[in-house]
Amino acid sequence: MEDAIIKIIDLENEINQDMMKLVELKKDIIRKIKAVESAELQTILELRYLSYMRWEEIAIELGYGIDNVFRLHRNALDEIEIPERIQ
Repeated sequence: MEDAIIKIIDLENEINQDMMKLVELKKDIIRKIKAVESAELQTILELRYLSYMRWEEIAIELGYGIDNVFRLHRNALDEIEIPERIQ
């Protein structure tokens, strides 16, 4: 029984650490998005990476064609420095 309780506590601690890492990652993503100069490009990145919208949904939301959304997304990514460990 004691071993089971210790394992549960260890797992809870591991989950809490993972959650803290994810919160920091999300903050970093938000900072990167806010660093993009164009509000339009920020919106596309926010919808995709913070709201988890599909490309088709983003196109409809913004009233753009899907090809235009892809082009704008590429432009937005060109403005963001992506760390080596993620690439």
